[in-house]
Amino acid sequence: MGQTPLTAACRRGNENIVQLLIDKGCNVNQADGIRETPLTAACKGGNEMIVQLLIDKGCNVNQVDGMGQTPLTAACEGRNENIVQLMDGMGQTPLTAACEGGNEKIVQLLIDKGCNVNQVDGMGQTPLTAACEGGNENIVQLLIDKGCNVNQVDGMGQTPLTDKGEMRI
Repeated sequence: MGQTPLTAACRRGNENIVQLLIDKGCNVNQADGIRETPLTAACKGGNEMIVQLLIDKGCNVNQVDGMGQTPLTAACEGRNENIVQLMDGMGQTPLTAACEGGNEKIVQLLIDKGCNVNQVDGMGQTPLTAACEGGNENIVQLLIDKGCNVNQVDGMGQTPLTDKGEMRI
């Protein structure tokens, strides 16, 4: 499968093995054969202790894996609110990832923590365009209720209702 021992241990949630491998010098940023990083594997696996350990050991929280996913994106898609809280404030735009991932509780949590509902991310996407693409009507309504600009143009020159002339929702 191409996993490194550290990535495999992170995915399986074995804290003792993760600690042992790190103590023996494993690179916390080394991607495996499918270019998955230890932190992304830990976020997908849902083990908060391992996520915190990797962060404490200096892993790159912005490292993109082979699927173009950051650890925060993996945490949002995995619907683990505690891991999202750990990753929050790491220089990323979590709200857009959570909107596309479709977890209403995480979207609400991020908004409550002060995320800007109109912020354009590095890909030029707004939370509302991400929610429209994700197809979650409840999240779209939540964003509207929280004051997002339904006419805001994203980095691609599109509004939430258009995408190359086609309806998004």
